[in-house]
Amino acid sequence: MTTSIVKKICGVEYYRLKEEERHELNVKQIEANLIIEKKLVTILFFIGVVLLYFDITKFQRLWYQNPAYKRLFYLHIAIMIVFSIFLVLVRLRNRSLKKRSIRFDKALSYGVIVSVLVWCALLSINAQFMHGQMSAYIIGAFCISSTIRMNPRSNFIIYSFSYIVFVTGLLIYQHDFNQIVGSIINSSFLIVLAIVTANIHFSNYINDFINKKIIFQKNQELENSQKNLEDSLKSRSDKLYRYNKILIDEINKRHELEMDALKNKLKYEQEKGFLNEKIEYEKLRTEFFANLSHELRTPLNVIFSAQQILSLFVQDCFEKDKSEKANKYLKIIKQNCYRLIRLIGNLIDITKIDVGSFNIEFQNHDIVNLIESIALSVSDFIKDKEISLIFKSSIDERIIACDPDKIERMILNLLSNAVKFTPKDGKIFVNIDEEDDRVIISVKDTGIGIPKEKHDSIFERFVQVDKSTMRKSEGSGIGLALVKSLVEMHGGIIRLESIEGEGSEFIIELPIRILEDANEYHSEIACTKHEKVEKIDVEFSDIYL
Repeated sequence: MTTSIVKKICGVEYYRLKEEERHELNVKQIEANLIIEKKLVTILFFIGVVLLYFDITKFQRLWYQNPAYKRLFYLHIAIMIVFSIFLVLVRLRNRSLKKRSIRFDKALSYGVIVSVLVWCALLSINAQFMHGQMSAYIIGAFCISSTIRMNPRSNFIIYSFSYIVFVTGLLIYQHDFNQIVGSIINSSFLIVLAIVTANIHFSNYINDFINKKIIFQKNQELENSQKNLEDSLKSRSDKLYRYNKILIDEINKRHELEMDALKNKLKYEQEKGFLNEKIEYEKLRTEFFANLSHELRTPLNVIFSAQQILSLFVQDCFEKDKSEKANKYLKIIKQNCYRLIRLIGNLIDITKIDVGSFNIEFQNHDIVNLIESIALSVSDFIKDKEISLIFKSSIDERIIACDPDKIERMILNLLSNAVKFTPKDGKIFVNIDEEDDRVIISVKDTGIGIPKEKHDSIFERFVQVDKSTMRKSEGSGIGLALVKSLVEMHGGIIRLESIEGEGSEFIIELPIRILEDANEYHSEIACTKHEKVEKIDVEFSDIYL
């Protein structure tokens, strides 16, 4: 028990702390001291105001009889100034939270303690001239030792300094030797007791600090252990949940697979019969359209032949006026025969494309010469409509693998549409450009254009911009669908750019590919002039010139 008290008096526990623990303790100790000091100084400030009142009202008449009363007034003024400075500095410190300095806090805390102790010492010396007491210094020392926490070294320095001030003041102002000796003996004993009290108080504070830290560490360890346990439990629960979910998913998946297998088996049995029926239906459908083409073309050829014979007969047997009238109707018969030939051909080709029996015969061809030839032949054909056709190419020659008949059919179809919807004095532009590994073919007109809402559906089968029975131009709605299919068979794409009222532009992009096993290329379509004219007549049969 005695050893423990000695250790507390000497502050052994403080010097056993590690450097970082000692720093942490000092920071907390100074922070706590400043809070206590602020409260004490506030109380003493108001007490000082009361004492000043008594100094001025009660003791002022005694200033000349006993100068100690006058010095008491000045001591009160001095401590009020110290207290005011301290309160102002504390307020400024509290405002600058981010710029706090431990050195400033320490100086502020110890400064006010030293000031109070020195003030108490001077007050006690002055009181001896008034009533021979030194109670102020002793009371101040014991109040500070029991409330303010300072380490043993600071206690020794501060209390010793105040004691030296007290003894020095006695030797200077006190002339009674017996009074000096008695005061020194009493003050020495009491100041040692104050230091001991302060050290014990600080040692208890250290024990509380250590105990709290141990408790905090234990709580942290307990919280960490609890957290680790919770995490481990959660991890195992999650793992168990995942395994259960995987197991349930696997069971459900197997069940679904078994059900799907059963359904597929039943569906397969049903669709097997439907497939056989569909194969038979497609076979009959293909045969029907093949037979239909022959059945329609046979009477159509007879009508066409009869029209040609009648045309020769009319020229030889009728007068000029009657001949012109008859030729007018014969021309109508001829044009409608071409329309039927075009319609029948498109239907048969669409059917062949659907069943995969439509053939493309690729040849190495000069696409520039091919398109130019088609454009020039059409240019002569549409002169009566007073429409200008302008051909322009940024390249002189470009050999690509293509089917010239299908290219001719695509371009004629686009040109017939352009002529059909371009008014008198309009223009049609056929342009050829090259970009990277593609040939760009553009057919542009200054016609009526296509509404924006129709752009996506214009290439679908049987779609027409004007579906009314009073539309100005004829058509079945198959041509552009067939053109798109032919372009895609060549590995290309077709797109539309149009503004309603300003015209339309169909752009075809064909890849630049060459057949390696072909040693030569063809510069023109292998057909006679009569065949070219007949193809144009067929493609332009919906246009009444």
